[in-house]
Amino acid sequence: MAAVKKVKKSAPKKKPAVAKAPDPAVLAAEIGPAASVWDAVVAAVQAIVPCDLDWRPAKLPFGVYAVLRKKDRNLVYLMPQPGAVEVRVMLGERAFGLATAAKLPARIKKLAGEAKIYPEGHYIQIAPATAADVPGIAKLVEYKLERFLKSGSRFSDKKRDHKIKCAEGVSFG
Repeated sequence: MAAVKKVKKSAPKKKPAVAKAPDPAVLAAEIGPAASVWDAVVAAVQAIVPCDLDWRPAKLPFGVYAVLRKKDRNLVYLMPQPGAVEVRVMLGERAFGLATAAKLPARIKKLAGEAKIYPEGHYIQIAPATAADVPGIAKLVEYKLERFLKSGSRFSDKKRDHKIKCAEGVSFG
């Protein structure tokens, strides 16, 4: 009799650990004058695409870091540092090509050229982030999302909005 091969079922995808959001006063005390940069980065990314601010535990001096996410996609990582903010962005090959060909601030372009390369893409670390870096960070996020914002894919809310309008009886004629 032939041996029956057992097929392993793949384990369900683990969700990243979630940490409790720190008190805003404690966060402001940790990052000090960089609090305005933190707020500007969050506002700039949320102006591009509505997203959530999630907190995750980390082996950093502050103990947690923030991730701006659109559904299941990480857009920007914000690392609180004493007196500063470190911003990290992971760009795939297509987005990285757009970023290197674009007119970005010289510092952002230099950091993109020095980015570590992983199978997921290029890991750009902007540390410490300054107010002058915020427009460049916003551009990086735009390049990361460009195809999705235009196509109405799962990261855009175009299909969801259409379903809502159909359910409400809105005509499209």
